[in-house]
Parts: sequence; C-alpha cells; structure tokens
Amino acid sequence: MGSNFYFKIPVEILHNQEGVKPNDTRYDLFNWQNKKVLIVEDDTMSFKLLSSVLKDTNVTILIAKNGLDAIKLVNENNIDLVLMDIQLPDLNGFEATKKIKSIKKDLPIIAVSAYAMQAEIDKSKEVGCDEFISKPININQLLNSINQYIY
Repeated sequence: MGSNFYFKIPVEILHNQEGVKPNDTRYDLFNWQNKKVLIVEDDTMSFKLLSSVLKDTNVTILIAKNGLDAIKLVNENNIDLVLMDIQLPDLNGFEATKKIKSIKKDLPIIAVSAYAMQAEIDKSKEVGCDEFISKPININQLLNSINQYIY
C-alpha cells in the first residue's frame, strides 16, 4: 500500500534583541491602507508572489501585464508606487518607466527583475527607476524599500 517515513530535525530558534527571529518578516510594521501599488509583471507566478507578500500590508494592488497597460493605469488611477518588471511584452519596463516618469515624475518606481547585471541596474536608474530589486526577491528588502517611498 505504501510506506510512511518520519524524521526529526533538532532546531534551535535564535532571537535578536527585539525578540524577532532573524529571518522573520514583520508584516505588522507595514500598514499601507489607502495606498495603491501597481505591479507591472507578465509572469503569473511572480505576480502571485508579489501580491501575497503585499496582502498583509492592507495596500490596494493593481496589475498590468505589459508596459502599455501600466501607462494606462497610471493615467487613470492615483497610484502611490510602481513595481516594474523589466522584461515585458509590447513595451519593456525601461520604456514604460520613461513614459510614466514623463507623466508623473515624482511617482516612485522600483524595478524588480531577474536580470541583475550591473548594466541593467544602471539603465533602470537612467530611465528613472528609483531603486532596483533583483529576483529572487528578498521580502524584507522589498517591504522596507516600498515603505521608504510610499510615504
């Protein structure tokens, strides 16, 4: 019929001064109620990851699957921050960022990309991205970066 295997792994839980596990994400530190974040991402799994990370922050999430839709949503909504993938169909993240910044120059845009070569990072800054976060995403870095720009 099958086999059942069991094993035990000894674990020592370490705490820092605040009593939070070192790699624990403190979602309760981030409450972005009444804020809107636009996620520009064509990959469904990447969007699901980003939206699940942001779910507990009470932020309103909008999605665009390409650069053209992102520009349209920025024009039609009062968005507080954009998470911009670089590799997109139709209009890539670099071009979309340029157009968005020409419309709303003060709108924070954080590039989120697996292409973390220095040339990509530099180009994202040149076109107007305020920050670059590489995939795989460090959740604490992402939340702290968003928090820095959203207020």
